[in-house]
Amino acid sequence: MNAVTSYLHQEWGRLYPGRPEPRTLRCFLKTPRFRASSHVLFFVFVDDAPDPEFVVKVSRLPGDDRWVDREAANLIEVQGARAPGFDSIPRAAAYETHDGLRMLVQTALRGETMDRAYVRARPDLCVQTVAAWLSELHGATGAQVDAAEWRRVIDDPLDRLDTLCADRPPERALIRRTRETVAPLREASIPLVFEHGDLSAPNLLIDERGRVGVVDWELAIPRGLPATDLFFFLTFVAFARGRAHSRRSWLAAFRDAFFGPDAWAAGRIREYARALRLPAETLEPLFVSTWARYVAGEASRLGADDISGKGGAGELVECIASSRFRILWEYAVDHRHELHLTDEWGMAS
Repeated sequence: MNAVTSYLHQEWGRLYPGRPEPRTLRCFLKTPRFRASSHVLFFVFVDDAPDPEFVVKVSRLPGDDRWVDREAANLIEVQGARAPGFDSIPRAAAYETHDGLRMLVQTALRGETMDRAYVRARPDLCVQTVAAWLSELHGATGAQVDAAEWRRVIDDPLDRLDTLCADRPPERALIRRTRETVAPLREASIPLVFEHGDLSAPNLLIDERGRVGVVDWELAIPRGLPATDLFFFLTFVAFARGRAHSRRSWLAAFRDAFFGPDAWAAGRIREYARALRLPAETLEPLFVSTWARYVAGEASRLGADDISGKGGAGELVECIASSRFRILWEYAVDHRHELHLTDEWGMAS
């Protein structure tokens, strides 16, 4: 904490030109507890202010700054996507090393965490607000895909899983079926968008005026696939509404949201697809690819990229095979023809 506060005192004039240096800076330390977390957070309060002024992110392991590097680059790029930037996204105030500690200083966003309890109390507000925010972000950042990028966004994640699961016939069969399902995307006219990568609690905030704020951009992909963030967020809402904490309840909530004629999420998906001009026939392969790509991302964060050669992943593969993303992925592939994501509207005009 001393390194963080001493740095901010030292650089205050550069961060806030003309503003008097604060009398005191107080830090509240937060350490995410999930296994794949790579960082710790310092919430910085200025003098007696009730809300933090900055959030400082540092790597959990000294010297391993790859994820903080990635977040700093993502924040700079997404804020540069349009002239005024986005008030709903933190701004990178500084990213420098002080006393051997690499620190990403971000502006703090105001608001209450949109956690499961908040979603259960106000599901319609949450879905409406975040879906509108996504349409705005993706509309501002969308760019047409070129053929070379398909390997990066679709083939590469599946290739990494194929290598990791070389000794797992069920996973390899699922990967093969996924490749067949997503193949039509190669010929589709869809934009690449700035994909957040983890649009759920605790990364969503909502203030007293109902405005959304989105934090934690280390998993973001500047040229990612459309609809992925929306599918992920709607699944988070489904789990919150259904109080889902087990395989059976995950799948029940997943089915209610996306599958069959009564799928409650279908209307929001259609609105988003119209806004982004996504052809109706792309939504099924985009939905299936969402879960395969999340499993591949989860594997990378747990260390799969550091495993050399084929096989030998042991505990990591077992962990991935039992994860909820893997369960959702398999269900999506098995039941893809029951998806009810579109109506007879075809391509939005």
